[in-house]
Formats: sequence, structure tokens, C-alpha cells
Amino acid sequence: MQSVTVASICMSSNHDKKRNCQIAFELMSEAVTAGAEWIVLPELFSYHGPYKDLYANGESLDSQLFEQLSLFAQTNKIVLFGGSVPFIDQASESDDGSIRKVHNAMPVFGRDGQLISLYKKCHLFELKDSDGKSTYSESEGFLAGNQPMTLEIDGFHIGLSICYDLRFSLFYQRLAVDKPLDVILVPAAFTLKTGMAHWELFLRARAVEFQSYVLAANQYGSHGNGKESFGHSMIIDPWGIVQGNTGAKKGIAWSTVDKEHIHQVRQILPVMTNARPEIY
Repeated sequence: MQSVTVASICMSSNHDKKRNCQIAFELMSEAVTAGAEWIVLPELFSYHGPYKDLYANGESLDSQLFEQLSLFAQTNKIVLFGGSVPFIDQASESDDGSIRKVHNAMPVFGRDGQLISLYKKCHLFELKDSDGKSTYSESEGFLAGNQPMTLEIDGFHIGLSICYDLRFSLFYQRLAVDKPLDVILVPAAFTLKTGMAHWELFLRARAVEFQSYVLAANQYGSHGNGKESFGHSMIIDPWGIVQGNTGAKKGIAWSTVDKEHIHQVRQILPVMTNARPEIY
């Protein structure tokens, strides 16, 4: 395909899984009605609550939510990047035995409803105060993935990432080692504090660095337990221009992913052919 209409969703999830999924499917239906061919959901769209309840709200390959996401993709003939969900896969217990940990995983469903990828977040977010005390540590509830993942969809080479992965340039260089990335996926629950300073900065930097589209779906608002997300789901083009931005509210960011535009940017500014990996 030469071009694809893409939709990036912004929503505010909490501990109520039923409520979250209802909102997500309503927004996805709105996107389909408006002509979306690819849809991107935010990180932890189905459950964003206390870590002690992650396992109870987790998904598996045969879970009801996966079946519903698969059916939605198949029925509407769209590609669905399922943000991320707590995923139960060889779950382990914490040192004190109080929390069964899960992976933070992004399922991707093709137009036939088949699960074509399941990326497990590699970098677990941690935030500390000025005294060095941890105020937010995903390792308390999540296991880190160890496998960077790319895939080919509609002729586009796509790199998968989740939220905190965005900060690690070498991670994306690994994704692009065999073939240039045409699209980078970033479902997120980027915090309000860090998002105000760094969210758009990093998204545009990755787009310019890899001359690729960046599709970023972020959470917004308060999730309870002192956690608050920045919002501003965005779509960035390979020149670093923001094509769509929901702002800090529920909504959908829109754009088109276009092969010719990628080619033109890389022709005008041939950084890939000018690169000298032999000296660095």
C-alpha cells in the first residue's frame, strides 16, 4: 500500500477494566467510522490501577479481551495496535510474595483478526525524588521483556516500543539495524511531569533521527494512586512535523502514513547513506 490512514487514541484509564474497555471500543468504533485503517491504543488501556491487582486484571492469549480485539480487527478489516495490557506469561512473585508480576505487552492484530505480534516492554520506568527515593517504579509490578521487535505491515517496516522505551536511542538503532524503520509505534502512559518537558521532544527527535513516522498514543489525566498522565496522543511525520495532536483530553489524532513522503525526506536529507558506522 502507498498510504494508510492512521488513528492514535487518547484516553484516561483507571482500575475499572470494564469501563476502560468500553471507552476504548467506543473510540475505536469512532475511528473506524471516520476511515481509519490502522488504530493505536495507549499503554495499559484496559487496566491502569494498583500493582497488587495487575495479575487479576491480566490477559492471556485466549482471554476474552484478546478475542474481542481480534474480532474487532477482523470485522472492520483494520490493523489494531492494542496499546498495551498486563499480560500473564510465566508470572513470578515479588520477594515478599505479595504481588504476582506480569509483562507490559502490546498485542498487534492483523486485518484477518490474527495476532501477528506481541511485544513485551523492555525498559521499566522509574522516577525518583530529589533525595533519590523512588516515587514510581514499574519493576514493583512488571517483568521486563528482552526481545526488541519489528514487523512488516502493508509494506511498511515498523518498530514496536512502549512508553519508557522512547528514551533509549540505542534501542531504536537496534530495531533499525537490518532495515530502516518507516514507522515507530509508541503507546504510552507518559507522566504529566515528564511529559510536559520531554514527550513531544522525544517523539519528534525519534521521527527526525530515523526519518520515520511516529505514532504515539498516550494516556491523559489522573489514574489514582497519585499517577497522572500528560495526554497529547500525536502523529509525527519523518520531517518531525506534528500531523495530529489530541491535546490533554480524550480523542483521536489523525494522519496518513505515506511511502512517497518517507522517500522524499530521505532523498532530500540522505543521512542514512551519509552515515559512517565504521567509525562509531
